Amino acid sequence: VEQKAVTTASGKKISIHAETVSIHGDGKHAVAFAEKLHTALHKFIA
Repeated sequence: VEQKAVTTASGKKISIHAETVSIHGDGKHAVAFAEKLHTALHKFIA
């Protein structure tokens, strides 16, 4: 997020411009994970 890039499965670093995050799952920790992710990503919203 900070570097606006991701590392591919082959190890190559590529630039990205992401506006959304998709979370898939309904395990017992899904809501807590989504809340923590929301809090962490909020630091990067201008």
